[in-house]
Amino acid sequence: MSTATLHPQGNTVTEQLTAAGRAIEHDSFAIIDQEAGPHAYTAEQWPLVRRMIHANADFEFNGLTRFHPRAMQAGLARILAGNTPVVADVEMICVGLSKPRLAHFGISTHQFISDPDVIAAAQAEDTTRAVQAMRKAHRLGLLDGAIVGIGNAPTALIEVVRLIREEGARPALIVGMPVGFVSAAESKDLLMTLDDTPWVAIAGRKGGSTLVVAEAKPPTMSMGHAQTPPAAPVEKVRKGDAKRDRGNRTGFSTGANSAAAAAAATLGLVHGEVPPQVECVLPNTQRVRFNITEGWTDGQQARAVSIKDAGDDPDATNGAHLTALVERLPGAAGQIVLRGGPGVGTVTKAGLGLEVGGPAINPVPQRNITDNVRVAGAPILAAGDGLAVTISVPGGEEMAKKTLNARLGILGGISILGTTGIVRPYSTAAFRASV
Repeated sequence: MSTATLHPQGNTVTEQLTAAGRAIEHDSFAIIDQEAGPHAYTAEQWPLVRRMIHANADFEFNGLTRFHPRAMQAGLARILAGNTPVVADVEMICVGLSKPRLAHFGISTHQFISDPDVIAAAQAEDTTRAVQAMRKAHRLGLLDGAIVGIGNAPTALIEVVRLIREEGARPALIVGMPVGFVSAAESKDLLMTLDDTPWVAIAGRKGGSTLVVAEAKPPTMSMGHAQTPPAAPVEKVRKGDAKRDRGNRTGFSTGANSAAAAAAATLGLVHGEVPPQVECVLPNTQRVRFNITEGWTDGQQARAVSIKDAGDDPDATNGAHLTALVERLPGAAGQIVLRGGPGVGTVTKAGLGLEVGGPAINPVPQRNITDNVRVAGAPILAAGDGLAVTISVPGGEEMAKKTLNARLGILGGISILGTTGIVRPYSTAAFRASV
């Protein structure tokens, strides 16, 4: 038997702990995005598919990977709830999962494939060890509310489906990716017939424990918890210093600050208190921790402010107070509604890729804000309610007078922009971010 319960030991949760490691991972993901091209996955699903491609250098997972409609929501809700058991078919999955991340959420891992009683039962009943291991997990009450990961044994997956249908087992999520030639494809086809139990699966023969592990390592898994130090751009070198690298301090876009404020306000609704800092996943997949001010909540709505630091860029929106008001929408069934408030411009002309009459929040920031809110608000969404997010910018109308917004037909405020979340000084991207 192998059962491990890990408890928080510090804040070392980030997978890549060095700048070089993060750069390699980021470049790898960029190559995958470029070579994969258009795909049918949502903004929540694609990072998981991309990690599987990254783990195996196999682009066929773009298409072979299938998601139950509630898979992402159910998995994130259980992770954020804490103390969730992970039941695996083999030890490799338990070993491969990140121990700091498991510890951060109080998650326990369990696998019984080599237990003497499991081996004895398999021999006596002429079944596989994988079948008996799943039965043991069920007898111990570990399947209910669990995330079940199966990457090796098709018979384990078939047995879990039987336990659900015949014995009332209720896993929170099944990651079904057994690999092989005998019953592998059939077991996953069977899994995908489940309507009430969320699942993630790979169609066909391909799969493996490494893919289950990759699926359990999305960047968003660490949302809502303090893990990395607050973002601190490099201090500008002064005149007279030995090495002068003038004006190279990067900053963050209005979209990144909006996402941070929205995530913090959402966490305020979930926990009853808006955190003073929040980790946010940028559109480029980088995790950055932002300081939060003016947070409050009354249980039905919450507000948070993230102040933009444009670095060394001559940005008209530097110092803007990106403000998010998040409201609970009872009975809205997991919906997230994004709105523009005072200080955010209104689109009045066609041709910008935005709805005329709607807020000037560009598509990438829209997705990024929604993605971060969906992670932070998973418990609320899983309970059957929705969330309304309103982004506003005090003084935004005056800031907009220093930009080209009026010429573009964006009136009454600034635009919420940022394709990567990072503003680089004096770059073309920085110029675009100022309009």
